[in-house]
Amino acid sequence: MLLLLKIVRHLRFIFFTFFTVASFAQDGMVKGIVKDGDVILQSATISIGYKTVVTNSKGEFSVPLKPGTGLIVVTHAGYKRIERSFTLNGGETKSFEFNMVRDEM
Repeated sequence: MLLLLKIVRHLRFIFFTFFTVASFAQDGMVKGIVKDGDVILQSATISIGYKTVVTNSKGEFSVPLKPGTGLIVVTHAGYKRIERSFTLNGGETKSFEFNMVRDEM
């Protein structure tokens, strides 16, 4: 019986330790808006690592990501490409505003 109680205590310790550590490994969020001056740009492509999304009808996007560093690449037909690096912490939300410039080529 005493051995069983010790095992239960150890398992409880391991269980709570695991969930405490897991709570610190939360995802973060990168979100933003893409514009051309005052004009909202829908369907701009946002690439962050292996994830790619397009902006909605309000020019907005959001991407859940693991903590770390990354590079946002924003493209849209007829506009110059934008790249911006960032660092994201667990549980953090980073907001960006991208003002695209027309490609005169």
